[in-house]
Amino acid sequence: MKFKLAAFLFFLLFVGGVFAACGNGVCESGENQCSCSQDCGTCSGQYGNEPCKELACVSGVCKIVQKTNCCGNATCEAGETYNVCPADCTPKSIDITVFVPAENDYFLFGERVNVLVGIMADKASKVIGADASFTFRGKTYPILNDGKHGDSTAFDAIYGAFVPVTKEMLGSNPLAFTAVFRGVTGKASASLVVRPDLNVGMDVPSTVFLGDVLNLRGTVTAKKIPVAIPLDANIVFQGKSVFDLAVNSDGNSGAFKIVYPISLLNKLGVYTVIVSGIDGNGNRAYFEKSFEVKEKVFVEKLSIKIEPLQKQSFVRGEEVPLVLAMVDDAGAAVEKAEVFVEAFGEKTQFFEFEPGKYSAAITIPVAAAEGENMFVIYAAKKEGSVVVAETSGYGTFLVEKTMPLIEARSPKDDTFKIGETVSFDILASYPDGSKVVEARAFVLIGAREIPLSQTEPGHFVGSYVFTEEDSGDQFVSIKVADFYGNVVSQEKKISVSGESFFYVLAKNALILVVAFVIAALVIFFSLGAVLGRISIVSREKAVANAQAKIRELQTNYFKKSLITREQYESEMQRLGDRLRKLKGEG
Repeated sequence: MKFKLAAFLFFLLFVGGVFAACGNGVCESGENQCSCSQDCGTCSGQYGNEPCKELACVSGVCKIVQKTNCCGNATCEAGETYNVCPADCTPKSIDITVFVPAENDYFLFGERVNVLVGIMADKASKVIGADASFTFRGKTYPILNDGKHGDSTAFDAIYGAFVPVTKEMLGSNPLAFTAVFRGVTGKASASLVVRPDLNVGMDVPSTVFLGDVLNLRGTVTAKKIPVAIPLDANIVFQGKSVFDLAVNSDGNSGAFKIVYPISLLNKLGVYTVIVSGIDGNGNRAYFEKSFEVKEKVFVEKLSIKIEPLQKQSFVRGEEVPLVLAMVDDAGAAVEKAEVFVEAFGEKTQFFEFEPGKYSAAITIPVAAAEGENMFVIYAAKKEGSVVVAETSGYGTFLVEKTMPLIEARSPKDDTFKIGETVSFDILASYPDGSKVVEARAFVLIGAREIPLSQTEPGHFVGSYVFTEEDSGDQFVSIKVADFYGNVVSQEKKISVSGESFFYVLAKNALILVVAFVIAALVIFFSLGAVLGRISIVSREKAVANAQAKIRELQTNYFKKSLITREQYESEMQRLGDRLRKLKGEG
């Protein structure tokens, strides 16, 4: 019986082999996409969504192969460059363009230099992922393309870094830049020149006359930025100082002025005005220019007699009333003269309220310097358009201190906890509403000083975290010191007690970490046990499932003849391997 069954099976296999043929519509054993595309389909076309991969027959087997002349096939082929196909090709050069420091740049002590470079590949393509740095005074500094180092926006191929300028950097400091991208290195160099010279500009007339008033206006800038700096102004004649004045330049405009009546000089000749000063960072301001003093001769002579001021000191915003008499050399009143007063950079014309007597008023601006200030009077007598006589005079008055006003917008609360952050938001202005500028603002909590930063004119902010040393009642003193030395303060009583949630967390961080680790270990081992049990149950179900499929396969082949021998053997091999693997047998 067994012999007959075997003979029958051999006969079936022989007949199948005889009648199997390519083109019968059935992809049979021994046929594939390469040997019989009519029955099994073609082996060609793009593979999935990958544009540089396709299907092709290799040694009679359908395989995935790379397309030729395709950008993205990992081969830099003829006609491809990094600019054309960066996916396949490596750049031939990395090119660094140094924007800052530029060739003619120089920097001051205390300045923060924003080093900036642009990086390109093959002079055409932006490089956004280079490993870039520069060497400076024996140290290497990274330059980043993250939008946080003055480099505009992130990933724009502009790389930046910040370098503070110190006195040790005086002179020329070479910078060596390096950028590495895809194994290609680019280099560049530049020089960071440190020259601590502030710019002083001032118009000085080449000739002045006895009786004139030397009225000089100048500015101090740090490369076009106004600078507030104490200055020493001198007028020198034949190597000796005949006039010495301490002035301050304005922080908003950098402006300063020097007023000196030439009538105080007793010799004609060439004089030199010298202005010098050093700011808080050690940068130097220096100006020097000469002028000649000559005698001006008129047929008619005028004299100005200024009446004494009713008081000598005034506050900002107040008017200073001026009254004067104009007389000739014989003491007679001079009518219809043109008379002006100049103070604080403004000219005001007098009016004649009775023959030979004139009056005007000067309004003291908020920006006026405290202490002694000078006003200068110019007078001229004309016949038609011809000046027949002129003179000048001067006087002084005191500007009193004008205390600023402060408003504490925060903090509003008066109770805090240890570890809590308090924010300070302060407004400072003068009584006329103008903002306080060039001021120093800070907060005193006990002996601790917390500096406040000026975000805009008259607005100061800062913060402080309370510590255990602050426990109890404290006096918080907010102080603002303006450019003129006026100091105003405001006090607030607060109470610090208890501990904030985050402070407790920070103080008990070690305990919390240990507890967390223990909890994590417990969960890990517990979870491992559960997962182990789940794995065992899952493996048992998989074994039972594989055994059931083997029984079903045997039924379909031996009893029902639903599958061929090749299909049976192939599937039996696969199921057997899976069953042995699940049982750990191989």
